[in-house]
Amino acid sequence: MKTILLAEKPSVARDIASVIGSFTKRQGYLENKDYLVTWAIGHLAELANPEDYSPELKTWNLDTLPIIPAQFLLKPAERTLDQWRVVKSLLQGKHRLIINACDAGREGELIFQYIYHLAGCRLPIKRLWLSENTPGAIRKALENLQDPRNYYHLSLAAMARSQADWLIGINGTRAFTLAYKKSGQKGSLSIGRVQTPTLALIVEREKEIRSFIPEQWWEVFATFQTNENRVYRGRWIDGGEKNHKINDKTRAEEVTARVQHSRGVIEQMEENSEKVPPPNLLSLGDLQKKANRQYGYNAKQTLDLAQSLYERHRMISYPRTDSRCLTREIETTLAKRLKALGGISVYQGAVQLLTESPAPAKGTVNDAGVTDHHAIIPTGDISRINQLTPEEHHIFDLIAKTFIACFYPEAVILHRQVITRVGQERFLTSGKTVLNPGWMQVFQLEEEDAEEEALPPEIRDAAEVIVLNTSAKACKSQPPRRYTDASLISSLENASRYVEEKELKQALKTAKGVGTPATRAAIIERIIQSGYVLRQGKYFVPTPKGEMIVDLVPEELRSLELTATWEQQLIHIEKGTGNPSGFMKEIHSLTRTVVAAARSNA
Repeated sequence: MKTILLAEKPSVARDIASVIGSFTKRQGYLENKDYLVTWAIGHLAELANPEDYSPELKTWNLDTLPIIPAQFLLKPAERTLDQWRVVKSLLQGKHRLIINACDAGREGELIFQYIYHLAGCRLPIKRLWLSENTPGAIRKALENLQDPRNYYHLSLAAMARSQADWLIGINGTRAFTLAYKKSGQKGSLSIGRVQTPTLALIVEREKEIRSFIPEQWWEVFATFQTNENRVYRGRWIDGGEKNHKINDKTRAEEVTARVQHSRGVIEQMEENSEKVPPPNLLSLGDLQKKANRQYGYNAKQTLDLAQSLYERHRMISYPRTDSRCLTREIETTLAKRLKALGGISVYQGAVQLLTESPAPAKGTVNDAGVTDHHAIIPTGDISRINQLTPEEHHIFDLIAKTFIACFYPEAVILHRQVITRVGQERFLTSGKTVLNPGWMQVFQLEEEDAEEEALPPEIRDAAEVIVLNTSAKACKSQPPRRYTDASLISSLENASRYVEEKELKQALKTAKGVGTPATRAAIIERIIQSGYVLRQGKYFVPTPKGEMIVDLVPEELRSLELTATWEQQLIHIEKGTGNPSGFMKEIHSLTRTVVAAARSNA
């Protein structure tokens, strides 16, 4: 009898098989004398459609809602039926055991459990938990297969989340589409637990922009020269308040005339040095935000590129992570990874500048800060570096530089503030000087270049100055900016700021926001494909249809409170302290509320 190993994707299955060795390729699987290695291509099995419970449910009708199955059924996914037949045949054979090698996380656990149950498999299970696809990591994981009971509560949470999403998605979509059509509109609406509040964020921002009333004020600037012919510029401030806004144009002109060509004195000078630690290692959200700001890549593009670096090139660790820390176990491999990066010409100089035994920045290694997977870091396998596309190079460069930087010392920056008095008027000047670039060297001082130094270093307290020229500038406040991929992901990650209730706020913080690193990109793409949002350049703009949905659905569906409540309970289920059946009863009640709200709009 043989051992079956089920991976989530063909590429992962091939990587594992290459480590075990001596396989023959079959149709949909690989075989040697001890193993049958096969793959899932994502969700081979999924929750059944309403019509699979009763043929009459194929027709959308408000009278048949809500649809709440007494017991959820599973069915093979239509798009991958051929591979399903292969996997089912293997799982129903007489074998020693099955190894669950699906992705290490809630979704990977769900994929395996649905396949296992739909196939009617009864084989004993072992869990392969991988954070990297390198031969060394695979070999170690195979030698340390996990007891599936360690992940029992994770699978319960995964199934509860899946069933709850089905109930809200199916019933909400059908109910509000029917209400939408009764109002004379055409087409269908798509409702989702995370999708709808994400859309609501974009719509609410657009409403804020439309209702925005700009505030106007004036600012006065003066250019000063010291006795040593050093020149600097200051902005007028209102005494000790350091308020720089003048609401009356006439007053601004009076200040300008009063100080023009006058003499002044440096009345106050403050200096303080700041130690800036290296940036955190990257989670997927961090990587998506950086790539969007630096290269204009959207969230899905960055995820796809990172996935290619992980699966195809084996150059980075598992990318679908929300962690920014590493485990003690990984710490022992860091020197080897760093040395490998030193073999790439573009990083050679930065690696050579490090001490012989560099240590990562404080807080980088923290077992408590790691969830399913540690932060994204290079694996040390650089054999395919010359095969990367320019876009893959961009993503790898962000990861590699952030990794190298974490071994560098803090940057030391001197901040200086000068108040120059001219008669009774005061002007504030701020500047900074990088005393020790530390980790900033890795990024070639890009951060420093962004802001030129405003204060010559020779300026001293109590020095006399003359005013070379003055100017008054008309200013007005700007409306909030529309969301970009980076700012929207940031809002979803920090969704706790939109929730008032303390326990729910903490639940969202613990869950690290709305959605997961892996699903946020898909959610953004879905609301675009559904016609609810347009991309205008790098910004998201809601369509009339998108705005209509947000106005139509009840508050429970468009607010982040619902997701906060769900995540709070799912976290408890994962930890073994929650009640899955109690959670589902609440979802049933919410489903009825959603349908009732749609009926009232029909």
